Amino acid sequence: MKVTNTRNCPSCRTIGKIINSNNPIHPGICQDCLNKHIDIYNIKQADFFCRTYNIPFDPNTWMRIVKQAGPNVFEHYVQVVSDEYSGKFNYEVVECNDTIWDEVNRL
Repeated sequence: MKVTNTRNCPSCRTIGKIINSNNPIHPGICQDCLNKHIDIYNIKQADFFCRTYNIPFDPNTWMRIVKQAGPNVFEHYVQVVSDEYSGKFNYEVVECNDTIWDEVNRL
């Protein structure tokens, strides 16, 4: 996941740094809009942001970056977490067959 400079924010329509989303049904949003809606010092709101954007949440990393980057925490946190978790999740594609659905339907 990256921060993009070349798109309009879906919320406020200004061009700025867009925090892209890993959630396919939630578009990216600019850092200014995030700052308007999320209290960066509220760990529950930070966790909610990460869950919404499908980003791993580490409260210690979040608070460390808040202290260093202040209102730019979203951009920096996304970059740090992207680098940290890059390549750690290698999902094996498993073919789904009809017998699995038969088992699910029996439940």
